[in-house]
Amino acid sequence: MLMHSLKDQAFGDFQDLPAWRALVPATALEICRHTGQHLVAVQTVLRQDYWAELQASINELDDRVIHVVLDADEATLRSRIENDQVELSGRQWRLDHLERYAAAREWMIKDADLVIDTSRLTAEDVASRIAEAVTAELSVQ
Repeated sequence: MLMHSLKDQAFGDFQDLPAWRALVPATALEICRHTGQHLVAVQTVLRQDYWAELQASINELDDRVIHVVLDADEATLRSRIENDQVELSGRQWRLDHLERYAAAREWMIKDADLVIDTSRLTAEDVASRIAEAVTAELSVQ
């Protein structure tokens, strides 16, 4: 939506747009209000300050964030990106960000509530682990 609406603006990464960082928490809240359900949002945020901003905004909206890092070694990530037949338009962007992911990996793992090494897991196994963790967290609240 922002890329279409702001096509006359110069930016390299949509996450650099303050509007994106403001809209993510607001949109998440509205989806939860509309559905009456919890939301699992898949998003890689490589800048720690952007993640802190998003997390603070979500917390201000009285929602809980369970920060999950789906980790994999670079060879696995590269192979997945190069063999992905669904997200073809994002392939080069994703490949270009592998180095940034490697640099962000340390703080992401340290800050995460759950880290899952996905290198040898199926998507179904990963989803099951996330569901178990979220269920456990929600039963504590």
